[in-house]
Amino acid sequence: NAAAELASQGCRVVVVGEAGHPEVESLVAYAQEAGGRVDVVADARSIPDDVSDPVGVVSQTTQMKENLSSVVEELKRRGLDPQVKNTICSATRSRQDYAAALGSTVDAMVVIGGRNSSNTTRLFEICEAACPRSFHVESADELDPAWFSGCATVGVTAGASTPESQIAAVCGRLEGF
Repeated sequence: NAAAELASQGCRVVVVGEAGHPEVESLVAYAQEAGGRVDVVADARSIPDDVSDPVGVVSQTTQMKENLSSVVEELKRRGLDPQVKNTICSATRSRQDYAAALGSTVDAMVVIGGRNSSNTTRLFEICEAACPRSFHVESADELDPAWFSGCATVGVTAGASTPESQIAAVCGRLEGF
C-alpha cells in the first residue's frame, strides 16, 4: 500500500480524496498502522498549515488528476518536497481524459451512473467543465427530451461500474429523441 510505504519512510501522509469514503478510510488506516500522521484533503485549499517535510501524497483512485496536481503544486509552493505516489487508477484517468475530449466536441453530454459513485461524480464534473450542457442520470427514465432541444450531437459516458444494459438503455432512449 502506497500510504503505508510513505508512512514507514517517516512521511506525513496527505491523502487527496473524500473524507469518509471507504477507500480513503483504508488509506488512512494503512498509513496509521505504519506509524504515520495522516491528513485527508479534498483539495489544495484544505491542506493544513502545519504540514512539513518529509511529506508524501497519495490519492483516492477516482480523483481527478488535476486535483492531485494542485495539491502537489501547493505543497511545492510552500517550499516542501512531496513524495508523490500517483494512485489514480489508469483506467479512471483514461476514462476522464476521454470524457473531457468528448465533452469539448458535442452539444450536450450524458453521464450514466450512480449518484453515490465517486467515479461517476468525477466524470460528471469533468464533462460539465468541458460541456456546460451536461446531465448525470442513473437510468434512461430520467432523460428529458427538452434537455437536448437544438442539439446536433450528444456524447455519452458512464462510470466504471455502470452495467452495459443501463448504458444501452440510455443510448436507445437518446436515439429515439
